[in-house]
Amino acid sequence: GASMYHYFFAPNPVPSLAGRMLQMINRVKTVQTGCSRPASFEGLGRLLCSDMVVVLSRETRDRIIEAGVDGNRVRLIPPCVEPIAKPSADKRRRVRREVGLPEEGSVVLFPGDYEFSSAARTVARAVWHLKKTMGDFTVVLACRLKTEAAKAIKRSIYSELEQQGCIDRVRFLESVPDMPALLGSVDVVTLPAESLYAKMDVPLVLLEAISQEVPLVLADVPPLNELLEVGAGLGVPPEDPEALAAAIARLLGSPGLGSALGKKGRRAVDDVFSATTMTESMESVYDEVLTR
Repeated sequence: GASMYHYFFAPNPVPSLAGRMLQMINRVKTVQTGCSRPASFEGLGRLLCSDMVVVLSRETRDRIIEAGVDGNRVRLIPPCVEPIAKPSADKRRRVRREVGLPEEGSVVLFPGDYEFSSAARTVARAVWHLKKTMGDFTVVLACRLKTEAAKAIKRSIYSELEQQGCIDRVRFLESVPDMPALLGSVDVVTLPAESLYAKMDVPLVLLEAISQEVPLVLADVPPLNELLEVGAGLGVPPEDPEALAAAIARLLGSPGLGSALGKKGRRAVDDVFSATTMTESMESVYDEVLTR
């Protein structure tokens, strides 16, 4: 049998109970990775039954320890992505053409969702501010319509954009056949979310973007701002369309700044969010747990 089980789920009662029972029955060591934050940190110690808990962000690590979990049982290991080469100008144009975007001009991408934060509405409302100052640009809302609630929010956003006379500047993509390629074809990726609930602490889509040297504009809130700390983009207050528009306009109007941030983001992928770094850290956790 196995010497260790490694679970991947956010702490919640049912999976935690199942994991505890398996641990008792099989009498093996266990590691649990929480890929996203729990809805609440209250009473978290009762749900974390593994010998070691792995988290993806400093913010979640600190909150777990504040909730009473022994810090000796918690390890921070950032996620990783395979590095993606910065695409050529021809490939960028081809990818844009394939998804119905303008081959020329600035493109800003929001690769998020409609439900779990106000970010999609914030991005849409920033379009009106951008239109007052920017020339040729397109904002893309790449959000899957997974529920009826998401469809209703999309309809509301569409209606608001129509009323503002901004609908011509926005594209809605509900299905993206190759998201990494789309990320590399745009000029800015934004996620101004006040909460990452139901998402990974460090969304892989953002790592795939900075791997291709695409700068970010993010809400300056934890844990998103841990990507800002590595120099991968600009931070803005959440739920502030005017500030978001100003940050996007600053990047689109300053190619040198966007390039510098993009290069810092790529270095972070190579050094911090690399498969080698994550693998070595995880092996260290396994060795520690098995030899305790």
